[in-house]
Amino acid sequence: MTDNGIMYVSYNTYPGWKYKDIIRDLMVYSSKNETSDIARLEKSKHMLKSYVEYINALPDGSMRKNGFSSVMLENAKNIADSYENFYILHEYLETFNDPCYFYEFVERAKNQDLEYLIDASMTPTYITCIDDLPQNSRPNERIQKEQYGDFLSNRAFRSSVLTTSKNASSITEALNGTFKKTDIDKLYFFGKFDITDNYIEDRNKAVKYQTTYEWIAQEFNSNYPNSLNSAYFLEKYPQKENEIYEALMKFICYGSINFTNIELKALAYKPNETRIKQNYENYIKYFSKESDPVIAMATALNLLVGEMTAQDARFALMFDGKNSIDDIVLAVKKFLKTGKQRFTRTKSDGTTVVVTDQAEIEATCTDYVLGLEQKLRNAYYFEAI
Repeated sequence: MTDNGIMYVSYNTYPGWKYKDIIRDLMVYSSKNETSDIARLEKSKHMLKSYVEYINALPDGSMRKNGFSSVMLENAKNIADSYENFYILHEYLETFNDPCYFYEFVERAKNQDLEYLIDASMTPTYITCIDDLPQNSRPNERIQKEQYGDFLSNRAFRSSVLTTSKNASSITEALNGTFKKTDIDKLYFFGKFDITDNYIEDRNKAVKYQTTYEWIAQEFNSNYPNSLNSAYFLEKYPQKENEIYEALMKFICYGSINFTNIELKALAYKPNETRIKQNYENYIKYFSKESDPVIAMATALNLLVGEMTAQDARFALMFDGKNSIDDIVLAVKKFLKTGKQRFTRTKSDGTTVVVTDQAEIEATCTDYVLGLEQKLRNAYYFEAI
């Protein structure tokens, strides 16, 4: 790393991983005699299901049942029933998984001549919750503030940005957590909000804001998934400069919006005008060849694209700037005739039936292709030719 370079390190942290350690230990111990990943997954998930069933069967209010954390129980249930296998293997069955406290990570970094700058997600750095502590208990030093914040929020994961000690000595403002308007001016933001009569809530369902932020939340909703910058808001609402910066900073710190240093545009697919980004083709080809990929398809910002089957990925490659939407629809119809895929729909009573009516198949093929185009567009997968 160069003297003025930066390093990104993601890692599991205590105290949040304390209860997860118990789950991991149970999974590793129960599958220790298995040699394949599939066998380890099956054995450990079976044990977790038995573990959850046993605890749930204990009498409510009993000392034995109260001895188990509801958070730990919920996590065990999610691993057994919901989480993807590749995530479980990586997070709970890796040979090495050694969480640490944030302050310990900082000390280890210092021993390597590195200095902690900020958390990439911003929230652990700026939302420490220490204002809720008694005045005489609030720490002043920034590492202590963040460590107490981890205790108060039970944080289990961090994504720290480091730099060299030499570089850190020349950027004291950054080390003090200073964030200026000119810093915000360099960024682009995107996100969506649920707006009600009483409050505004981000799509993570994590934070609720006063309705005084409705105007800026509405702007994000109207332009999503395209990104916006401070210049956009300042031009449209010149009389609200302070409110703009206050809202953007608050949304950033609470993780309610995403931010990047490049403008993001969700381009629609138009033959001879746009196409799948050429440097994405090999990436998509991987998913087109794998019925059970070891990774999930994501955007350049590591946000999930959504469900994408191998056949979906094959059709996605047809958005090459040459094929029309009708061409792709025709290819889908031909594929359906092979009998390798069927479209289904959910009836009002909740049951699923295979679409067999020819007119409905025609309409469904078109809807399918348009839906795939929308998914790729929202993931910023198209570029101008």
